[in-house]
Amino acid sequence: MHPGAHPDRSAPASGSPPQAPADSALPTAGAEGSPRAPLRVALALHSRSMGVPDHLDLFIGPEACADPDARIARTYRLPRAALEAGSLRQGNIDAVELEPHRAEYLALASARELSGGRGRVEPVFSARAIGEIAEDGFLLRLDGTAPPLRIRGARERGEQWAITVDRA
Repeated sequence: MHPGAHPDRSAPASGSPPQAPADSALPTAGAEGSPRAPLRVALALHSRSMGVPDHLDLFIGPEACADPDARIARTYRLPRAALEAGSLRQGNIDAVELEPHRAEYLALASARELSGGRGRVEPVFSARAIGEIAEDGFLLRLDGTAPPLRIRGARERGEQWAITVDRA
């Protein structure tokens, strides 16, 4: 199994890429019957990592977590070129799903050096989000980014994802 693979996740059997939830599935904040807790989305620049070009890490997880070491932040590696003016550029972005990262990355407040020569992470933004998230797709609206963003993700195959970013 690939080092970043998740044993409980696999490519769709149909061979066609899954679809992210439709816009109609995007709940409003406090929507009645919405069982989901508020989400947090964070973007960090990861540089000087051994053997890996500089890139962005996109983290998605619960807005609050009592244990900063809990590995609950879904994580996606995006190319460095996806960064534009302190945010994600609009359009289509290829991404690779990584193993879940620690909750602390969802609220990273300052740059830090990682142990073991794994480089440096520098926060770009952290924002509250509402939306739908599933194993093979997500649709999120971020509040607190300028401009407000809508991020849609769909698994293409294995750890490969297609992410689309546009203004909310």
